[in-house]
Amino acid sequence: MLAYTLAFEAETHFQRQDGENVYRFDLIGKAPRSGGDTYNAVEAVDDEIFFGGWAHAPASYGGRTGKGGKILFNNKFSHLHSYDSKEDRVRLLWSDTLAHEWKWAGEVSEIVYDPVEDRLLVARADGHEHLGVFAVNRRTGEAARIGETPALKGTPHLDYVCFDVRRDWTKGLEGIQTLDLVTGNWSVREVDFTRDSVDGGGAYWPGAGCALSAYSRLFFFVRGGVLVGDPLGDLEEMRFVRLFDFGTDYSPSRTVCKAVGGGILVAFNAYSQSFLHPRNEFETSMKKRANFVNGPSVLLYITPRRYV
Repeated sequence: MLAYTLAFEAETHFQRQDGENVYRFDLIGKAPRSGGDTYNAVEAVDDEIFFGGWAHAPASYGGRTGKGGKILFNNKFSHLHSYDSKEDRVRLLWSDTLAHEWKWAGEVSEIVYDPVEDRLLVARADGHEHLGVFAVNRRTGEAARIGETPALKGTPHLDYVCFDVRRDWTKGLEGIQTLDLVTGNWSVREVDFTRDSVDGGGAYWPGAGCALSAYSRLFFFVRGGVLVGDPLGDLEEMRFVRLFDFGTDYSPSRTVCKAVGGGILVAFNAYSQSFLHPRNEFETSMKKRANFVNGPSVLLYITPRRYV
């Protein structure tokens, strides 16, 4: 079957051989609704698909302010849903809101299944409060924060789960935080893109894209390239390899990477976000970089090196 969410439309489609089920986030709140899965937060366990993101329910508008319209965040929810493929049924597992005019609770940006404790690990960094890594009971929806450091994306890696460190959005990825699934202990490896780069150069705003474990190494794609290696330092140190490091927001931000045919397939977007009316110096600098396209979006395929 195929499952996907329409951006901003608050619609998740589940296409099966015998038809299609369209869920319109009515379990969260009233219409008109708006919502999406900005960071592709989805996980499949047994016969269930878990998907998360954000939703305005109902969407509320505050009229025009200056050059743009004002969206009120009073009804913005972060959410986690479950779709039972056998019963063709959606249930709301968990939701969270600050009920504030312009602040919002951290969006669900990654879902990783923990097979040791049979639970879901949820990453949250895009928001003002309730950030970090949360453990969610996949049956009852009971949630508890187990990691205080904001995290946007992550992936299982051997007996661990690795997430990025996103304390300051103006800096991009700042480190790799790792949860030992056996002991429950956390460790953090700070990243220095100048020190860790194979070409000796740094990286401007290496925003986290997506992550995958392959060949006993962690691959963490960011704007400007990919971090590769062992986040614990036992096998080797993490190194930064530059990829598509143009002077724009050309990056793997808001995409996914998959293990396909013995290799890694990752998408680099030509235009993942933009700033139309910047409100501060940082957004002004980002507008100059983000609002231009250097090339088409591409699919990059990485395979192990062959020695002849």
